[in-house]
Amino acid sequence: MEKRTTLHYSALFFTVLFLAVHYIPDAGSLEVNGPQWLYLGIAGIVSHTFIFFRRRYYGDYIISLLSEYALILLSLFVLWAGISVSFAINQAEALIGLAKFITVLAGISAISILWRPCNIRDLFLDLAVILTGILILESVQTISGFFQNMGKVKLDANILKLAGNYGNKNFLATSLLIKVPMAIFLAFKTGKRPLLLAGLAGLLLGSAAIVILNTRTTLIGLGLVAILFLIGQGISFVQNANKKALWASVIVFFIAVPSGLFFANYYLSKESAKQPNVAGEYGSVTKRLNDVVIDSKQASRLNLWANSIKSAKKHAPWGVGVGNNKLVAMKFDRYYYNDVRFSLHVHNDFLETLVDLGVPGILLYISFFGVLLFTITRAIKRDSETMWPALIVLMMFTIYLFDAFVSFPMDRAINQCLFMIITALVLQFSDNKSDRITGLTNRRKAAVIPSFSCLSILLLLPAVWISNMHLKSLKVQRVVHQDIIENEEVYSAPLSIVLTLPDFPNLVLGCVPVNGIRAEYLIANKKPDEALAELNNFPELNIYSNHCDNLRSTIFESLGQADSAYYYSHKAFFNYPRVLPYYKRFLRCCVLKSDTASMGQAFRLIHRFRPQGIIIDAYLRGMQDVVKGKDPRLDSLLENAILRYPADSVQLKETQKLFMRNGWIKSTGTDLTDFASQAVVYFKNNDFRKASELWIKSAEKEPGVVSHQENIGICFLKMNQFSRAIPYFNKAIAMGAGNKNGKTEFLLGICYIGLDDRKNGCKFLVRSNELGYPDARQYMNAYCK
Repeated sequence: MEKRTTLHYSALFFTVLFLAVHYIPDAGSLEVNGPQWLYLGIAGIVSHTFIFFRRRYYGDYIISLLSEYALILLSLFVLWAGISVSFAINQAEALIGLAKFITVLAGISAISILWRPCNIRDLFLDLAVILTGILILESVQTISGFFQNMGKVKLDANILKLAGNYGNKNFLATSLLIKVPMAIFLAFKTGKRPLLLAGLAGLLLGSAAIVILNTRTTLIGLGLVAILFLIGQGISFVQNANKKALWASVIVFFIAVPSGLFFANYYLSKESAKQPNVAGEYGSVTKRLNDVVIDSKQASRLNLWANSIKSAKKHAPWGVGVGNNKLVAMKFDRYYYNDVRFSLHVHNDFLETLVDLGVPGILLYISFFGVLLFTITRAIKRDSETMWPALIVLMMFTIYLFDAFVSFPMDRAINQCLFMIITALVLQFSDNKSDRITGLTNRRKAAVIPSFSCLSILLLLPAVWISNMHLKSLKVQRVVHQDIIENEEVYSAPLSIVLTLPDFPNLVLGCVPVNGIRAEYLIANKKPDEALAELNNFPELNIYSNHCDNLRSTIFESLGQADSAYYYSHKAFFNYPRVLPYYKRFLRCCVLKSDTASMGQAFRLIHRFRPQGIIIDAYLRGMQDVVKGKDPRLDSLLENAILRYPADSVQLKETQKLFMRNGWIKSTGTDLTDFASQAVVYFKNNDFRKASELWIKSAEKEPGVVSHQENIGICFLKMNQFSRAIPYFNKAIAMGAGNKNGKTEFLLGICYIGLDDRKNGCKFLVRSNELGYPDARQYMNAYCK
């Protein structure tokens, strides 16, 4: 083995610099992906700056890299993505997507240049050690996290918590699997006992962690790795390698990997058996593999793929602009999902590329992968010395490619860092590395070499700025996220923080326009004129979302402009006919105009999509506000709904009691003193004042019921009456509501924060976090620094 040079250690340093993205925390952001993309961009600037100042050593390697067909195709792909910004539906979203592409391209070129002077055997061995070390560490963290939560939470919740530093356990599982081939190399192809033990540890722990994470993609991928390993052993067998060693490695492999599988599967099955009445998604390996067949849930993914093809046809041949697929997806998903839900990704990078960048983009993207595949398969055939390293890279490449067909690794920073490593490894096996430097004159080389580094840095600077602005937005979004996703029109985040939400990016929280978020909080803080100005001062940022129209309806109703309120509520609901809040708002506007015909039309439309008791209940209450008991057909509809929808019978029966009290139907002698159930109905209808009064009566009747105290406090919290809520939360904690999951402590902390008492607020948030309440950490990051 040759002595390692300074250039070799420089390459290792910058490789570790990029791989450190695995350990970048969320930095107070809504999702950890934000700061990780910023980090990768900064790492790219640092590495290209180093190359610029050391260009006399790397000059020829820069020239050789520029002749790589794969890099040329990827550069053209990024260039086309940049052109697509000009015709994108939302240019801000397109710039965010373009920034990610530039970061990846710059990272691949930097790593490739730094690696090119290195001896491939030494480099591959060092890289295998680094990646296997990360694999072991992440696997231990995953397994220990599973055992820490075992018995404390349901199996599905336990598994979903194992996201590590990825934000999603599926991406963690894929990242682990991509590193498994490097553990195989250490275990069976180095001939050194310490490395063999490290490799076996990686295989055993990695297999166990992958099974615990319970993703079908990686379970299948692990099988693909095993098949490629056997193919490699077969090739070595034909090449007359040491047959005893080959058989021994096969036997050890099929002991280590199944051992990890059986270990993890034993505890998964054990936990699943403890919860026989819980219809969970996760369980034993057998259960999970049986679910590989496309079931009803997976069929929704098929819908995504089918809709993406429809969208691609409609917007052919150029596409909708990089990063804009999620906007056009809303047109189709509004008929599949209840409320404002849609998929931000197609769950197939190739189809998403087709929608975003059209025919030119997908042709360049497929060609890039095709060249990589050709290069690595050619290296496998070249000679026995490069066969196994090249085969290991092929395993990693296959895992990534398979994941790209069923998920969206293109969007995830850590997974893209591994993609950069894989691509640079493939280019390391290229013929261009040493013997096709090109015939450029020295004068032209002197111009091209520094220009390449300068251009890379100049492209990365705006990409980093975009990533930084995105991170700033994500930090504010973290504060308001819980308010928005609960969709209960309760706004605990201070208005002063919400108003700092940057204008770039201009879409947040599931493609809701930033002005819509700010306007929503202004409405909640009784500032309708400012809210309307906020909505009117911006162009239509998302032409497929009617969030702002629904807000305009609310504002115009508060201003006494019933016709305008009706117009915007009609526009919002009939564009999104499965959204319950839009439906209720439209019914409210119909009541203002006594328009029972439109109420019936809206009811029939949404009930076709959502045959639920709550849909009928909202219609009945709206109609009775207009007809005042003059329509006996409503009585029949109510009685049938109570029988047909037992899951919503409590709320429907409360409507029945309300009609009795108002004299709209005859009393049947029903006991009307069940204050708690009545409070639930008022609470669901956002009448928190009435709900609090009823729960107070319930607490007087049943003073020993802890939930009554907590529910009273929640009502006052939702009305932003923090000082009135605090005594009830304190009483609930004293009665034993606390020390279970930390929810009561969390709510109490929010009340103190709302009163600007951060000392007491943070005290209870810390206690809530210690008890494991999931939302406590984000509020601590926002208020307790």
